[in-house]
Amino acid sequence: MAIVTTWSNHGKFQALSEFFNAYVFKIILMNNTFTFDKDTHATLSDIAADQLATAYGYTQNDKTLANIVITEDDVNDRVNIAWDDVSWSAAGGSIGPSGAAIILGFDVIEATEFFTTAIDRTFTGGGTHWTNGDLGTTFDETTDLSLVSDATGQYCKITFTDIGTALVAGGRYRLQYDYSETLAGYEFKINGAALQVLGDAVAGTAQTIDFIADESFTGAHELRIYSKTNAAAAGDFDNFSLKELGTIIHCTDFGTDYTVTDGTSLLLENVIIRGT
Repeated sequence: MAIVTTWSNHGKFQALSEFFNAYVFKIILMNNTFTFDKDTHATLSDIAADQLATAYGYTQNDKTLANIVITEDDVNDRVNIAWDDVSWSAAGGSIGPSGAAIILGFDVIEATEFFTTAIDRTFTGGGTHWTNGDLGTTFDETTDLSLVSDATGQYCKITFTDIGTALVAGGRYRLQYDYSETLAGYEFKINGAALQVLGDAVAGTAQTIDFIADESFTGAHELRIYSKTNAAAAGDFDNFSLKELGTIIHCTDFGTDYTVTDGTSLLLENVIIRGT
């Protein structure tokens, strides 16, 4: 027997209201060779290579959608989500050509955990893939990651091979950790073709650092914890997590290519999604 299920309009309204009111949404412009694939384009990293470069009045991932209005449409059996108009003004050169715009749930966190080996996250059950770079006093990974330095610039590390995944240039990610601090002074960096600074280690539970990858980090590239400001920095890390941020919500294909020339603007009026 075939079973047909149908959402009520108000059920859709309630579910979408909870989701869209919980997050920050941004709109980005794509180049004129980009073709949207609703099956495979899921996150910011999937489309980062086709976003317009920061130049001449366009800044990547900068345009936040403001003043959301969510309405239940019982005439057309749908829910409408709308934001204020957005625009980009070109200065010193041209923006584009652009053929599409993408709406992102910019701080929506994906479910997939990038640390594929639980022991490297929680330090239970034996040795981990974390290794000592040149910490001068303590590197202990038995029940948590206990570190004590005796000079600034010392570090420990784990490779992306051992983490079990790669970061895509232009993708957005969240590093989460617990940190019991004895003496302040540690910070997180990623070592690839260059060192990307992620931010200082902050004492507390479920601390987070959100960042956009400057380059593709994979293989032998390393996530590192450095002694930054204190030669005797000391503390205990635990419960690491690395996940992706930036879920694609919607694509608008302009149907033509737009180039915003110097001194002119591109205006997108009544930015809207209609969910049936």
